[in-house]
Amino acid sequence: MKYFSTKPNVLGCVIVAIFISFIFLDNSNSNSIKRKKNKHNYFLANSPFKKTLQLSKSERQVLGIPPNKYYEREWELTMNPETGMPEPGKTLELQSELNNGNLRQKTPGNGVNNSWVERGPNNVGGRTRVVLFDPNDTTHKRVFAGGVSGGLWKNDDITDPSSSWTEVSGVPSNMNISCITVDPNNANIWYLGTGEQYTSGAAVGNGVYKTIDGGLNWTSISVDYIVGDLSKDIISVLAGVFYINDIIAWDTNGSTEIFLGVGAGGYADAGPLNWLGLDTAGLYKSTDGGASF
Repeated sequence: MKYFSTKPNVLGCVIVAIFISFIFLDNSNSNSIKRKKNKHNYFLANSPFKKTLQLSKSERQVLGIPPNKYYEREWELTMNPETGMPEPGKTLELQSELNNGNLRQKTPGNGVNNSWVERGPNNVGGRTRVVLFDPNDTTHKRVFAGGVSGGLWKNDDITDPSSSWTEVSGVPSNMNISCITVDPNNANIWYLGTGEQYTSGAAVGNGVYKTIDGGLNWTSISVDYIVGDLSKDIISVLAGVFYINDIIAWDTNGSTEIFLGVGAGGYADAGPLNWLGLDTAGLYKSTDGGASF
């Protein structure tokens, strides 16, 4: 014979109560978020600038409304979703908390226990435009640095004050290095740009270099350019990709796209004005690993 208890199962009741409470809280949070979204959408749809955007230039002039489309859009994008108004005062309060309160975060050099430590190299003068921590180094100590004075340099232990910098072969030692990027789909493939546009011909580059083995070996890759008009008597156009201001490697659905920002510049030295890369300035793109741009 089996006996069944008619008393309620206390544990079961507790579980059911918790489950119901969870559902209630979840729905409550969901409804709260939905309410805030609806309120924000209402404020955007009823922005005070919606009417002024329909006015003609003459109508805006009569009302003294300047053409401030940028600021009008900024007003909408920076509004508080709860109040429908920008609140720059809140930003100032938050900045004050970050600077003076417990929310303050460390930045390099902001204290005696967090100061900058010089790591060289000490035998080469000039500016450093780009620094790259080797993405293939699991210890996060190997660093590559490119200088305007020339060459690509490597330090195998940046944490060691006595560590030395060595020149990386394959990149001309007298060629200034301005930018570097890593293929997002292959950490062993890097692209390096040369030339500094801002020095007006004092730091001319010669295009792009590429490595497929994590910086061990480098090869120059060709970038097509438009040949300038060499028939001018006063101005000489020297065609060539002399100034790579920036390189970005972009992941597009598993395929890498490379973008080059190429600048123009010129200089004159007791002779005709020489334009370096005048006809080559612009944005370049490659989808085949730099084989063509």
